[in-house]
Amino acid sequence: MSTSERQEIIREFLTEAQTHMRKLEEKLLLARTSFQEGTEIAPQDMERMFQTVHTIKGAASLIGLGKIVSMAHQLGTLFKHIDEYNLRFTEESVELSWAALEALKALMKDLEEKNEEATDVEEILARMAKFLGAQSPLPLDTQKKDDKEKTSKKVSSSSSLEIDEKYLEVYLDDTEQNIEHFNDDLVALEKDPANTDMINTLFRIMHTIKGSSGMVNVVDVQEVAHAMENILAIVREKGEALPDMFLPLFQGIDVINSRVLSLRRKEKVPIDTAPVVQALKAYVEGLVGGEKSKAKKEVRSVPAERINLLEKAVQLQAERRALIQAVDHKNKVYQITVSLEESASLRSMKALLVEEHLKNKGIVVLMSPRPEFIDDSAQGALLIDILFCTVLKEKEIIPLLSVGQVNIISIEQITTTKIKELMEEQFKNPSLGGVDNKTKEDESTSLSSVLQGQVRGTSSLTQTAAIRIEAHKLDTLMNLSGELVTIRAQFERLVALLSEEILSQRDFMRSTAHIKSSFVTLTRDLRSLTASKDSPVLRRILKQADDLNIHFDHLEQHISQSYLAGEIHSIDETTGILGKVASDIQAAVMQARMVPIKGVFIRFNRIVRDIAKDLGKDIHLLLEGEETELDKNLVDSLGEPLTHMVRNAIDHGIEDVATRQKWGKAPRGTILLKAFHEGNNVCVEVKDDGKGLDPEVLANSAVKKKLITEEQSKRLTDREKLDLMFLPGFSTAAQVTGLSGRGVGMDVVRNMIVAINGFIDITSEIGQGTTFILKIPLTLAIIQALLIVVDGEIYALPLEAVTEIIKVADDMIYSIDGNDTVKLRDEVLSLIELKDVIHLRGTRQHGQTLKRVVVISDGNSQVGIVVDKLIGESEIVIKALSHHFFNVKGISGVTILGDGQISLILDPKLIIMESR
Repeated sequence: MSTSERQEIIREFLTEAQTHMRKLEEKLLLARTSFQEGTEIAPQDMERMFQTVHTIKGAASLIGLGKIVSMAHQLGTLFKHIDEYNLRFTEESVELSWAALEALKALMKDLEEKNEEATDVEEILARMAKFLGAQSPLPLDTQKKDDKEKTSKKVSSSSSLEIDEKYLEVYLDDTEQNIEHFNDDLVALEKDPANTDMINTLFRIMHTIKGSSGMVNVVDVQEVAHAMENILAIVREKGEALPDMFLPLFQGIDVINSRVLSLRRKEKVPIDTAPVVQALKAYVEGLVGGEKSKAKKEVRSVPAERINLLEKAVQLQAERRALIQAVDHKNKVYQITVSLEESASLRSMKALLVEEHLKNKGIVVLMSPRPEFIDDSAQGALLIDILFCTVLKEKEIIPLLSVGQVNIISIEQITTTKIKELMEEQFKNPSLGGVDNKTKEDESTSLSSVLQGQVRGTSSLTQTAAIRIEAHKLDTLMNLSGELVTIRAQFERLVALLSEEILSQRDFMRSTAHIKSSFVTLTRDLRSLTASKDSPVLRRILKQADDLNIHFDHLEQHISQSYLAGEIHSIDETTGILGKVASDIQAAVMQARMVPIKGVFIRFNRIVRDIAKDLGKDIHLLLEGEETELDKNLVDSLGEPLTHMVRNAIDHGIEDVATRQKWGKAPRGTILLKAFHEGNNVCVEVKDDGKGLDPEVLANSAVKKKLITEEQSKRLTDREKLDLMFLPGFSTAAQVTGLSGRGVGMDVVRNMIVAINGFIDITSEIGQGTTFILKIPLTLAIIQALLIVVDGEIYALPLEAVTEIIKVADDMIYSIDGNDTVKLRDEVLSLIELKDVIHLRGTRQHGQTLKRVVVISDGNSQVGIVVDKLIGESEIVIKALSHHFFNVKGISGVTILGDGQISLILDPKLIIMESR
């Protein structure tokens, strides 16, 4: 994190913390009043104080504010102590609480003015630790309360917690992404249990979910995340995943997902997370119970055999890189051992302080045990080993370890030679967790920038300029860029009209010149006549002719001096520039709406894993083209159709292991999810290597369910029989299960794809597998269209569906089963009238010797639409139809043309379907 990024985060933290500090001060005033009046503080107020300091602590820990974390932790412990033992505030506890509050204020003021925690808070921390250590629970009979009263207190306390609506939307977006990544990574870890990088990633994700949940007061998610984090932390210490940990972790993330969904839907009935939290805690206790019991009995001195942190660090990729960087930059590497005194209270907090002090001056590569796994209730001295990289000398490290009841046992500098020897051994010996050639190559390069970026207070990471924008704002921008396209079309039309006026003006100038020439001849003849015969009438006529001639000269001069042509040319150039800018804006906004399809693909690792386990099948999921980008709205629309198709592939397509082996196939089945660009479309391929689709089985099933007749079945080609699966109510399942058999599925899938102007293609080979290809437009907002005229109305046809335009004479048309057809390159092409498909009113122009036919295709079949007139290509903005027109077939939307006319946008796929 760069210095500027850290300062920005601290500013945000201080802004938010001020609100929490005011709330805390209000509640402490209530605490003081309750002490003075000899009454108990309300349970919900007690809970609010605890949650407030817990939120401050969570936010501070995320940005490494060690003193604030420690102070908030102690204050929260004090509140929890009073609450759990049903104690009242005493004079000392009130005074300590206010002193802690003032210390927090001082630290925040330090951050605001000096950008560091300068105030010394060791004294107040020691006083609080002493106070908590001296307290003991009240006698058992005093502690006991009616169970009903306890339950009531718990309910009222939790219900009083208000979720921070200000940041809830951001929290939900971030958490949903983290859930997807967690599921994906956990499935990957299940396949590769020794992947320490994946374990670290999972731990960081869960830590993020826990911290952000605390900041917005989603306490139930925070509790689940904390319990899951504990499991992952233990596994991280062990360096390898445990076989039985995946079930509770999957259950935990599912509960978090359900809770997030309930918040997204604004459901008032909360998800009950208590059973899962208890199960997770029980699992953790089962893992660490024996070790903690042993630790309570032991009084540790420096043992002869302790974990060798250096050897362990060399075996872990992230830690190994840190060591390589240290050697590369001639930094020092120390193994530090400190001891927590036997009488030390709040051991985990003291260990955390030591870690924070060291992090301020270097990198803590490894620490054993970690602060979060230190039992505060344990008895006896405790040794903590730390592997530390820094530029400091040994004497400069000693002050960093100066924490109350923490004694320095040893600070040993590890030589570069020893580090290199262990590295070489690690690379040579795969059994020690050696790495592949790619990793060797990567780790042999200089990674100094990463090292410097990890040391707090330094910055070598490139600052990424990124901001969060709500989706509806991008939608608004897209609509506005669409309006700009319409306005550009209107300008182009105005320029065309003005250009026509220029042509008319030039015709007028030619006519004027001709008239003037005639008048010149007439005037010359009149002068000759007047010269031979003087007459007042002739002189008057001659004078009027001369005046008229002068007027013609003025008119000609005025027209010749007109700048209209030049101005129209300037307008034309400006319109061209406007068109370019509009296109650039449109492209930029469309690019901003583009997101990788990985957001959809990532969820299928978990889906395939769960369903395959339920069905007892061995299936491997391959993902390709995850970085292919698509409009966000389209990505959101793809989730449900793809989920159904993948479920079908697992349930109906892939055989079980025994069947696959019987047919000579690999025991493990494969499902491929692949995305790629094709023109202005994105194609998504769903492919399996299962048993494939038998067209005859599909046809017989459709006949049996009375979806088609026996006669219709016989006339269908194998390709058309495959399309039968898209009929409503179609199913080949013998019985209804949780996955299939209800006849609701592929018809809905196709309707969803058609709704976003896409289509589905199927290929299948019996015994080899099935492939579905979804072809979807890159965006739904702006498209190229061919404008046609039918019955005096202008319609827009998506240009992508138009294959060609032909002219057909009447003698070329012949009838098949009552349908007009023509022969086009040895293939039969059906001709359709729009009035027969979308029931147009009006009369089409007749008597034309040649019919204009626009040939359209849906990728599988094509038809020809007879039109009256072709206007040409145009870029149009799609406007959605209101709900009153949802049942109108063959129309997908409307657009506004450059002259302000409304034009209906035809749906080629539905037109082809309706014409069959």
